[in-house]
Amino acid sequence: MLDRFVRNGKLSIFLRTIPISVEKEGSQLRAVAIYNFESRRFLRLTASVFVDATELGEFLPLSGAEYVTGAESRAETGEPDAPPQADPSAAQSFTYAFVLEQGKAQGGAAKPTGYERYAPHFSFQSTNAEGKTLTYGMYAQLPNTPGSTGCEGAIQAGRLSL
Repeated sequence: MLDRFVRNGKLSIFLRTIPISVEKEGSQLRAVAIYNFESRRFLRLTASVFVDATELGEFLPLSGAEYVTGAESRAETGEPDAPPQADPSAAQSFTYAFVLEQGKAQGGAAKPTGYERYAPHFSFQSTNAEGKTLTYGMYAQLPNTPGSTGCEGAIQAGRLSL
């Protein structure tokens, strides 16, 4: 999906790369120094927009941007599904955020067209340190899985989290 933006020069994607430092002018980022593990080279990048797509968000502390780790409390966010107490060490396996539909949710989210047919394919399996494989579902919390309660509430809120 991003190929045409890469081909027309509007987007550069750096794989196997980690940010090392940033240069700022006031609150604006002007340049980012990165290290590429394959080429074993350091590069200095300049752009009007930088996107951190690293697994652990290494760019955030370097940039000085405000950010939060873990799970925020219900009091902090106003989200009814948030935990009563914040837990900075809590982390989700992965999250994809996007707008499904703008508007006010009423009476719960309807199942999307083709849900029954495709629902078994929308899951994620992860093997924990003890060797136990956990299966996470997209539309509901599956048995014996910690973390997310599924996406029905999130769909109503305008985002999708796994």
